Amino acid sequence: MINFRRILTGGGACLKDCIKIIENFGEYPLPDITRFIEWIIFNYLIGNTDAHAKNISLLHSKTGFVLAPFYDLLSTEIYSEKIVDHSMAMLINGKGKYDSLKPEDFTSLFSQLGLNATNTMKGIKNRFSNIYVISKSLCETDKVLSANKTVCDDIISIIKKRITKLFN
Repeated sequence: MINFRRILTGGGACLKDCIKIIENFGEYPLPDITRFIEWIIFNYLIGNTDAHAKNISLLHSKTGFVLAPFYDLLSTEIYSEKIVDHSMAMLINGKGKYDSLKPEDFTSLFSQLGLNATNTMKGIKNRFSNIYVISKSLCETDKVLSANKTVCDDIISIIKKRITKLFN
């Protein structure tokens, strides 16, 4: 397994560094880049400010390297800033707080990453258009989640705010 943080030196990885690693080492860079972009958006939508390079890895398979399944996916923003820092681990378009982001920041990021920003935003909208409805339903029907209604409601509130901001 190759962990992105171990490859990079200095002050930590940025999103562009991660894309370069996927492009240079990945056996299937296009689908892995798509998954990586989805990881960025998912972390934004749930408020995971702890999304950093050491949570991204490539797995060595018989035929090459592939992006490993994602882990450490949690909403950190539901907790007070007295407990958890709300600064993002990796900047998006030079910004370090999710609440300061606008759709233009994502289109700018995608352009900076060498992607077609318009098509990438369309793909993201298709992929995440029903995340609010699914999350709400999951929190209502799952026994463990429904037992933690306050936490679920807080996460769903962040998702609703962010999905509305991103696509309206």
